[in-house]
Amino acid sequence: MTVSHFRRSARLMLAVVSVAVAGGAAAASTFVRMDLDALSRQSEMVVQARVLGVSSAWNADRSMIFSRVDLQVTRGLMGPAPSRVTVRVPGGSVGDQTTRMVGAPAFEAGSEVVAFLGRWDDDVLGIMGYAQGLSLVGRDAAGKARLSGGSAHGLTVADLVMRLERMRPREEGR
Repeated sequence: MTVSHFRRSARLMLAVVSVAVAGGAAAASTFVRMDLDALSRQSEMVVQARVLGVSSAWNADRSMIFSRVDLQVTRGLMGPAPSRVTVRVPGGSVGDQTTRMVGAPAFEAGSEVVAFLGRWDDDVLGIMGYAQGLSLVGRDAAGKARLSGGSAHGLTVADLVMRLERMRPREEGR
């Protein structure tokens, strides 16, 4: 093998590897980090809720499994909040098939959550910022409702409410 043949082979291999790497990157998901301000601006509503149930099904063309999560709203924290909402999240299990999406929010029936809600392109409710828009509600040693996970991690629910109040746009004339 001559030096020029080796260089051509090396360039060809580099080109193939570059295309393969670029192709892999194109298929990967990228999530933009969202803080509370960004989440609240993009959300239709923020709710504190109890997870009533989770069910999964294939989409129409059987290319992806989505889960339907039914929430009993216990408190509206921002925006209009009906007493019950259903959200769609990517991933779930149907029969022996399971689909998981890195970064997607995960729900467990019976858990208490705070969710930043927005709409998918087809107008179905979903979680804004994927897992960044979902926090579990627990109780600290003092009995305060404290959030874990998502962009609100570490805040009490009361602190989150105060921050959401400060982020609301001021009404004109006030």
